[in-house]
Amino acid sequence: MNFTVDEMNIISIYDTSGRGNVISEMKQALPFVDDKEIRKIMTAAILKLEHMTDTEFSGIEFLSDTEPEDLEV
Repeated sequence: MNFTVDEMNIISIYDTSGRGNVISEMKQALPFVDDKEIRKIMTAAILKLEHMTDTEFSGIEFLSDTEPEDLEV
């Protein structure tokens, strides 16, 4: 499953310790998002998350999970 950069950035804001956590937190936040473009990106990301397996999700490296010293400059 390929996420856009915008989708990855938004997903990284949430608890990425598990696919269910991300989906739940994003769905809870969605009603409070006023920006139509952000809502569109979040909705697309939620749909992609719902259609992937936990194994697929665990293979994704999120920026928030990366230690600063792990980043290549």
